[in-house]
Amino acid sequence: MKPVVLILCRRTVVSEDAVAIARAVEADGRATATIAVDRGLVDRVAGMAPVGTRLVSLSGEPVVPRPAAPAARPTLPERLRQSILRSGPLRTMAMVRAVRADMRRAAALLDRIAPLAIVIFDDRARSDMTLIRVAQTRGIRVALAPYALSSPESDIALRLKSGVDHRLRGRGRLIKQFVVSRHPAQARMFGGEPYTFFPASEYPALALHGLLDGKPWIWGGGGADVVCALDSGQRKRLVAEGIAPDRIRVTGQAALDRLFATMADRATVRAGVVTRYGLDPAAPVVICAVPQSAEHNQLDWASHRSATIALFDALNAAGAGVLLSLHPRSDRRYYAELAGAYPALHIADQPLAAVLSAADLFVATFSSTVRWAQMAGIPSVVIDPAALAYDLFDGEGGIVVLKDQADWRGTIGALCRDEAARLALCASLPAFEGGRGHAGRSIVEAALGDPPQARLAPAPSR
Repeated sequence: MKPVVLILCRRTVVSEDAVAIARAVEADGRATATIAVDRGLVDRVAGMAPVGTRLVSLSGEPVVPRPAAPAARPTLPERLRQSILRSGPLRTMAMVRAVRADMRRAAALLDRIAPLAIVIFDDRARSDMTLIRVAQTRGIRVALAPYALSSPESDIALRLKSGVDHRLRGRGRLIKQFVVSRHPAQARMFGGEPYTFFPASEYPALALHGLLDGKPWIWGGGGADVVCALDSGQRKRLVAEGIAPDRIRVTGQAALDRLFATMADRATVRAGVVTRYGLDPAAPVVICAVPQSAEHNQLDWASHRSATIALFDALNAAGAGVLLSLHPRSDRRYYAELAGAYPALHIADQPLAAVLSAADLFVATFSSTVRWAQMAGIPSVVIDPAALAYDLFDGEGGIVVLKDQADWRGTIGALCRDEAARLALCASLPAFEGGRGHAGRSIVEAALGDPPQARLAPAPSR
């Protein structure tokens, strides 16, 4: 009987990567793939997963596809309970119970599946941290696979807008200061002030279960045995943040294997996109990954709507055929209503990786999709509707970063009209190491390395 590679799929945004890695496991032949999937994603993942891949719940029980039930609104007692549990002491008690439950769930999953290796996509979420902890005590190798770009700046932006005080000197400061005195990597300086990654109410539970080691402000700073980097640039950033070089392997992103497959015949992909969406074959094709500034709590909905209209207006005036790519969790009806006023705009009904190689120009905000475009040899315009002012792409080849909304219309329009300017941007694109069409295979090879010895004391059983 072949060993099992267990792939964790907790979020919609990683579902394509999880399935791509499962395909690579089956193609490799040394193991079989099992995807542990959130119940709300069972139907989606089952529809994409290769034959032979087993689907289980996050506690390892068999699952079957079934229509998703509509989300029920919380009752008044449930809302009152949640409100009460947000208070400091009660939330701390609730967190202790929650972490214990996560530990039991992780142990049950590993007992039922008995994997040789595990592939996860995050190492900072509580449920992933507990799974890594339990896997470490059993000598099970854990590989962290890339799916999106993450930066400390984006992490702090989310915390500043969360309404929870993450300042070291803020609410719960004695707990936070005590934790940081023993685990300095839990705090990071922003604007001259230290912030903690977790709120004070969560630290007692995390400390009790030994979950405070590592560098939580850095994706890859957790306890995974191997960190699979998107490209050599990400590897350099991880090393600069103190991640041991021998833990990092440049593999690329598994979901992008589909993109590189389409690049073999870009003319055919482009012709298919032009026909499918009714674009002008003589005009350049612009693909825009529509920003989710409100969904990500970076702007209020009124400001987000205003910025989206300004973006759609700039795209419509560019003299191009424009394809709007929505995030998997976006409300298609909301954006269709806004795009309906602009004849040049069309909403894609295919994944971005399936159509991106048709683009002459890519437009997005600070997103891993910009890396996709770089890898595909497509110039990009990065806009900043939420005024985040990240330096993530500053000075990089093939990218124009627009910090001012007033520049959107002119710059996008000029690049659409001037093919020579687009070609000049293409010429400045960097060369990328790894992942060009075989990222899934590379991630599987990283996961199936020699399993480490259990290097921690057994996790507390509570």
